[in-house]
Amino acid sequence: MSISWISIAQKIWVAPKWFIRYSGLEFIFRKFHPSDKPKTLPTGFIWVLGVYIAFFGVMSQRYENRLDRLENRRNAVLTLMLNKDSRKTAISQVADIQNKMLPFSPGLWPPHTVKSLFSRYNQPHDETRQILIDAIASIKNDLQNVNLTYAYLEGADLRDANLEGANLEGANLKVKRFTLKRRAGLDQKRFLKTNLRGAMLKKVKFRYTNLKGADLTGANLEGAFISHSDLSEQWLSKAETGEYLPKMLYPEVTALVQVPKEGYSIRTVLYKVNLTGAALIHVNLNGANLIAATLNQAVLLDVNLKGANLNAAVLDGAWLMGTNLKDVKGLEFEQLSKVSTLHNVKNLDPELEKKLRDNGFGHLLDKKPDVPPNHELHRRTMAEQLKIFGIVKDK
Repeated sequence: MSISWISIAQKIWVAPKWFIRYSGLEFIFRKFHPSDKPKTLPTGFIWVLGVYIAFFGVMSQRYENRLDRLENRRNAVLTLMLNKDSRKTAISQVADIQNKMLPFSPGLWPPHTVKSLFSRYNQPHDETRQILIDAIASIKNDLQNVNLTYAYLEGADLRDANLEGANLEGANLKVKRFTLKRRAGLDQKRFLKTNLRGAMLKKVKFRYTNLKGADLTGANLEGAFISHSDLSEQWLSKAETGEYLPKMLYPEVTALVQVPKEGYSIRTVLYKVNLTGAALIHVNLNGANLIAATLNQAVLLDVNLKGANLNAAVLDGAWLMGTNLKDVKGLEFEQLSKVSTLHNVKNLDPELEKKLRDNGFGHLLDKKPDVPPNHELHRRTMAEQLKIFGIVKDK
């Protein structure tokens, strides 16, 4: 009986043995455990090293090929941007180039970078992004009606830029974080705010745009359309900033709020910004600085103003519908009495609400608006949005 089981086992072993021999696995095994007859020294380590270097060569060539294509396209766009006639066409390609993904940058060490040979493209090229940001900043006075949809503009210096009528849907203009190498061997983190001070942003389109911590002091956003965008404060934890934040904000410390034992937040600055006739739909302005801002005839639909500062802000004829006014600073009765509507506002200070009702302004809170504002640029868009929120119904 035992002989028959041995015979069966030998027959079963034939297939795996054939596979091991002809697949090359036996060859690899013998590199580490060579046969005693004839006596041969093991060469497994050298063989593995050679295979690793071969993999690195393939990986490096793959990375360089992708990078060369990206750089060639980037350089072509930069050349077109020098010519005013082709500038707008070139700028419309900036976002696509910035968001191109490359394989991981190869390196002989550490060995785990070999895995990028099998990975999908999963990292942008930071140098290309920054070069294109600098190029945009260098022509900031001639950016009217440009298409910067989904562009990466973190930390861009666009003060006094002319972006009238520009489309910045999905663009990233939040605070840029980077590490500064120091000779002492310590890395110092810095945070560069996107600078839009005094920028001409009339009729600009911000849709799904990230403007966290940006500085828009004195910017002109008259007739702008801002939808589903984030202009809230940029939160920085103590782990990121360390203990020397005043030295780490570059080039200036603006609207900085310290929260003891927790961290810091850099507030989006909209000081003296002109939002006359602008449409803000589902926008996050949590903690924003709107001191002395002008919001005449502006539409704020489902906007989060929690903790924002509206001291001396002009709200004449503004539409505040579904807006969150929790913990808003500097908001006075005189300001609210001049708005067009406060329909469905949330978390309005009870004292302000009582004062409005006692002085004959209760209709601002109770009456549902009949028609959308007559914004020349956004009239149709506004009507559609208001229908979605159930404020204006189809006739």
